[in-house]
Amino acid sequence: MLQGKTSFSVLFLSFFIFLAAGQIDDEENQESWKTWRQNPIGTRRNENKAIGYRLPRHVLPDHYEIKLLPFLTEGNFTFDGSVTITFTCYEASNNITLHYRDMTIEKPEVYKTDATPMAVSEWENHDRQTDQFVIYLEEDLQVGEIYTVSIKFIGNLNNLAAGFYRSSYVNSEGVTKWHAVTQFESTDARRAFPSFDEPNMKALFKVTLGRTPDYSTLSNTRQTETGVPHEFDPSFVWDIYEVSPVLMPTYLVAFAVFDFVRFEGSPSSGGTPIAHYANPNYNAEQASLGLTVTPVMIDFYESYTGFMYSLDKMDQVAVPYFAAGAMENWGLVKYRESLLLWDGPLKVAARAEQNVVGVIAHELSHQWFGNLVTCDWWSVIWLNEGITTYMENLALGAARSDWPQEQMFVVDTKQYVMGGPDSLDTSRPMYVPVDSNNEADGVFDSIAYEKSGSVVRMVEGFLGNDTFVRGMRKYLDENQFDNSEMIDLFQAWQSVADEDQLDFGGATVQEIMDTWTLQMNFPLVTVTRDYTTRSAELRQERYVRPPYNGEPEPYFWWIPVTYTQDFSTESIYWFENIPGPVTAINALFPEMPLIMNLRAKGYYRVNYDSVNWALIQEYIAANPISVDIMTRSQLIDDAMNLAKDGHLTYDSALGMTKFLENELEWMPWETFDNNLPFLDNLLGSRLAYGDFKLYILRLVTNLYNDVKFQDSESDGLITLYRRIVAVRWACKFALPDCKENVDSLYSRWMTSGGVESSFISPNQKSAVFCNGIRHGGLNEFNFALERYVTDVDSPDRSTIFSALACVRDPVLIDRLLEWSITNSTIIPIGSAPTLYREMATNGVARNQAFIYLRNNWDAAVEHFGTSATVANGIRSVSQYFTKDTELSELKMLRDVHANDPTAVLYLNSAVEIVERNFEWANRNYQTISVWLNNEVIGGSNSR
Repeated sequence: MLQGKTSFSVLFLSFFIFLAAGQIDDEENQESWKTWRQNPIGTRRNENKAIGYRLPRHVLPDHYEIKLLPFLTEGNFTFDGSVTITFTCYEASNNITLHYRDMTIEKPEVYKTDATPMAVSEWENHDRQTDQFVIYLEEDLQVGEIYTVSIKFIGNLNNLAAGFYRSSYVNSEGVTKWHAVTQFESTDARRAFPSFDEPNMKALFKVTLGRTPDYSTLSNTRQTETGVPHEFDPSFVWDIYEVSPVLMPTYLVAFAVFDFVRFEGSPSSGGTPIAHYANPNYNAEQASLGLTVTPVMIDFYESYTGFMYSLDKMDQVAVPYFAAGAMENWGLVKYRESLLLWDGPLKVAARAEQNVVGVIAHELSHQWFGNLVTCDWWSVIWLNEGITTYMENLALGAARSDWPQEQMFVVDTKQYVMGGPDSLDTSRPMYVPVDSNNEADGVFDSIAYEKSGSVVRMVEGFLGNDTFVRGMRKYLDENQFDNSEMIDLFQAWQSVADEDQLDFGGATVQEIMDTWTLQMNFPLVTVTRDYTTRSAELRQERYVRPPYNGEPEPYFWWIPVTYTQDFSTESIYWFENIPGPVTAINALFPEMPLIMNLRAKGYYRVNYDSVNWALIQEYIAANPISVDIMTRSQLIDDAMNLAKDGHLTYDSALGMTKFLENELEWMPWETFDNNLPFLDNLLGSRLAYGDFKLYILRLVTNLYNDVKFQDSESDGLITLYRRIVAVRWACKFALPDCKENVDSLYSRWMTSGGVESSFISPNQKSAVFCNGIRHGGLNEFNFALERYVTDVDSPDRSTIFSALACVRDPVLIDRLLEWSITNSTIIPIGSAPTLYREMATNGVARNQAFIYLRNNWDAAVEHFGTSATVANGIRSVSQYFTKDTELSELKMLRDVHANDPTAVLYLNSAVEIVERNFEWANRNYQTISVWLNNEVIGGSNSR
């Protein structure tokens, strides 16, 4: 239906590009137009190992002309389209291979440079697995010649949040309004137009979008014409966009067709205009945070990298339905609404502000790291995401100088990934082969983001900031508007290191980085001091959290071990990739502690001998500010995780927390807060829990007294974060002032009839609702339950539901459990698993929930329609069991249902979890109980 002829201007532009490539090739000391254009078949450093999924390189795209008309009508969510791709032939062949998915295409038309058509002999051979189809020609394409292929098609505006898809919002009049937006990374541009849909097949793009006159459109570039009448249908008009001024991969192309409102901000110092778009339910105040930080961050990245932003606008769109979170499309960045728009202080939880600023920083970083230089293939996606995860932390600091951005990075990024995903034997290396579309989607994980960003931060640590910045600039300069492999980055770092005559223990940057990028998990460095000879012996091993299948394969790393003993000078020892032991560090002062991994720069854990752990504890207690905050935080994180996984006794680990009694800084407390639930849950039904509560109250009281209970709009973000931690534990364990505040606010909420809760800070609602029910009675419980059942549109509804599981009255616990398998009006079937997970954290409720589900198994199966939900519920409520009697009962239940394979799958998993807990308790409970008793009472009750 749409015209697909190639204009002379497009051909001339492509020809100019072709000539420019030759000119660049002739420049001295300049890499060619790029290796994949010079040597397109089998000579790229990342060879095509994914036979069948990777496109051949005998033709490569230069320019796309895309024309799309979406129909936003219920019952007809489709779009008409045409694409004309100008491409160059690099090896004689009679075929062209492209991608498409979820569309119907017409017969392609292929033309020579002089617009002579070429006969197509075959094209209806689409492979649904690879998304490829091959256009066969009756004559060969000739090397060096430029051609065009034109295709008309009809696509689907799906509801998958992938490709060119539909989204909606409900306006102030209650009317659903539809719009069409894009999300292409990693392999979904092919849902919007037939294309060479791989990241290293960059081209220029010209987009034309159709719309109704009451809507508007956006794309990566500016409009050259708007409201151009449709050729055949007067109810539509066209918006025509400039050709992209830069080469882009298909996944960065973007467009939107909507009726959103525009909020304009101040331009960057370099003159880049900045605008936000959102549905009309939002206002300028909600867009103000993003509009304020965006120009600051663009200025920062331009200064840091030495490269000006490449496009002439920065549009950012809040999309109601955006599964990806955010996407860095060049010049048209898209976000979930909650990650671009902010309601203001104390209107949403404090974390929302950091999320908005951090995500904007991440997506803007991509304009350089990912867009200006793009990873060659998804195997090295960390070159996009890991670098950007580190860079966003720097830009966040530029935009919010009052935030301790590096502390935030260590807690939220490094400690998170080391304490979770990368500690397991299910982790993966930073580099991993990607051989299919599903695998391409699967590498966007915590290893690509958090681990890789943490490793990049470690590199900055051992290179030094000035050298690192020069290295990153060199990397961008040598790969700009092109694709990169890991070796490109390593060589840039090596080059500047050589200029500065840096030595890495005799290793090259690549040798060091190979150990970090090609191996999973991370090292544990164990330090054993000889206090007589004043030396320290180091060993390294792979850190893997139990359980694991078989003995983990040994890995060894090049580790930059930083250390100090006098706390005024720092040293570095390069521990080469051998297990050790090596005696390489002189510990001159036997009475002083030796501390390693200063400022938590290294991506490794450190364990010490028991004497050194004691020296560290004593020194920090006496000289807290002489050990920097990040090191104090990392010592807690290491100690708690080492004890959890059997590398350290809990008397040493808990001893490392004693300084928190006088600690008022956020970061060490946040680290402890992240580690504390493990102990809280596993001790929750044991006798030592009483001493545990008293110990935690002793630690948290000074922090609570410093921040008090009530939030204020004048509070800085870190004050709010400190208060969240303090209130969580002070209220849970009934510190009088905290309990009094909770009771007062809960009573006020009840007095209002539940229609008003704005007087409760969003940071405190969870604590108020949960503890109001925990410390209340029947009236408090029934009131919350009524609010949950009747106020179905309340933003507090999910928080209230979770709080119901805080109840401690056995009768009320039983009532909740009964409703979960009999009354889907009160507890919908889909909400029951959440109830069981929440009850697992309630030391009073978990065993009662297990007994109830066990005794009412048949009724529960009938209610849910499957034994899977019941067995998974058993797994949830039992996940913190630690006693032999509990384990025996769980195994007996598994035996009863041995003939139900679905149930056995979940019950086996439950047994494995409790067996690990049981082993943990056998190994640690006595030590913990005695230590807590001695600390709290001074007695000796192992219980």
